[in-house]
Amino acid sequence: MVTVARKITRQKWTPRGTQPFQRVPLDGVTYDMRTENHALSMWTCDLGRDGSVNEIALVLAASRDTIDRLGVVFVEESDLQSRGIRVEPTSGNTAIDHFKARHRDAAELNLRRYCALARLLNDAILKDRCRRFSRQQIRDILAEAVGNKLLALDSLRDRVRAEIETYLASS
Repeated sequence: MVTVARKITRQKWTPRGTQPFQRVPLDGVTYDMRTENHALSMWTCDLGRDGSVNEIALVLAASRDTIDRLGVVFVEESDLQSRGIRVEPTSGNTAIDHFKARHRDAAELNLRRYCALARLLNDAILKDRCRRFSRQQIRDILAEAVGNKLLALDSLRDRVRAEIETYLASS
């Protein structure tokens, strides 16, 4: 079974001081489900393999402007497909070449499919099929990838690169 992961901001799906919504919260949808060319970007993940979830965090964090906490939600690719959502392998936008093939697009989204996908993400959040990484964990994941030569320091954006350089120099 193939699992796909999507970056989320959990507090947009569960407002402070409340229980998770049984209905899909609009703030989560509008904040975390921006599409491009009628598609939503996702990454494949093997939840049964050690390190696979951290690899997703690495891919997502390596393309950001700053080091910050990160939330990820997991859904089964077959659940998308059973709702008529086409999942296409596409080359991912990442500085780590061998992860590019793990990218998927939920493609040809229309309003019906988009709403079905929003329900799937919300259901996964309600079932706690997500993972949150602290800022420190993200920094450590990036630094380890640079140290292991999995990620080139110069491929990172300026602020991230500067912070990782400082962190590695102090270690």
